[in-house]
Amino acid sequence: MAKHLKKMLTRLLVDDDGPTAVEYCVMLAAILLACMGTIATLGGVPGGLFSNADNSIRSAINN
Repeated sequence: MAKHLKKMLTRLLVDDDGPTAVEYCVMLAAILLACMGTIATLGGVPGGLFSNADNSIRSAINN
């Protein structure tokens, strides 16, 4: 049993198969989708904040 475990651990450490180009493309697509979703969700928030601040400043100056 110990011999089998040692052989399996040795094979795991020696195995140098890394991510392939396809896996990199899948990771890139997932990151891009997450970024696009975040931008679509939060895209209008900063514009509304600046508009509200501008309106508040203008009304304070005019009063």
